[in-house]
Amino acid sequence: MVGLQILEQEGSSAMSQQQIEAIKSLMKPVMDAIAAGWMCTQGGDGLRFGRLVEPSHDTRDLSVDVVDLSAIKGPHQPTVTDGRDLVLYLLPKGKIEFTG
Repeated sequence: MVGLQILEQEGSSAMSQQQIEAIKSLMKPVMDAIAAGWMCTQGGDGLRFGRLVEPSHDTRDLSVDVVDLSAIKGPHQPTVTDGRDLVLYLLPKGKIEFTG
């Protein structure tokens, strides 16, 4: 979690310690689940993804999807040096539309 290490460096962030701790508390179970192999079960090296929750009446028709980008470069996402992009999507009806 290189990004969090950078945030924690004294004087390098406008974020409070409480905000940093909140991010860590969200990131640890996500990273543990990816490492355990049950989250982001699809894709390959550098691009993993998966659906955590299917859209349903109980979720107000939203799905919950996670994407883990660690070695992807291109025009549709930022390039992270020495790190990774972890993206959590709340998708209406479980669909995403790419435009452009």
